[in-house]
Amino acid sequence: MLEFPILFKKSFNIPKTKWNIAGKLGYGISYAISAIQTLTPLDTNFKPTTEELNLNDPSIAFHRWDHGAYTGLEFGYQIRPHHDLTAETNFYLGMSNIDKLNYTKNRSLSFSLGYMYSL
Repeated sequence: MLEFPILFKKSFNIPKTKWNIAGKLGYGISYAISAIQTLTPLDTNFKPTTEELNLNDPSIAFHRWDHGAYTGLEFGYQIRPHHDLTAETNFYLGMSNIDKLNYTKNRSLSFSLGYMYSL
């Protein structure tokens, strides 16, 4: 998936502490470059099957383009000047119905921890 988000971020320093908090909000478009399909049978005697989809096949009922809203929250702690530890969470909600046969929208939730050095 190639994603092209545009995010706006607003940071707030918590007074008299080394903590800061930031909120993010944005919009983006994405393009699927590959897809994997997993079929899980209702009968527990059979195992799920996974296969890669050929997105160039016109019989595949799948839209490659998607667009949607991004939001996120980030916490930071300043270790010393220009050195921060960060923790963030991001959520993406696709607005397009990507499946031509069923009603399906992309959703994504991510968490990350990091170290940031500011120039």
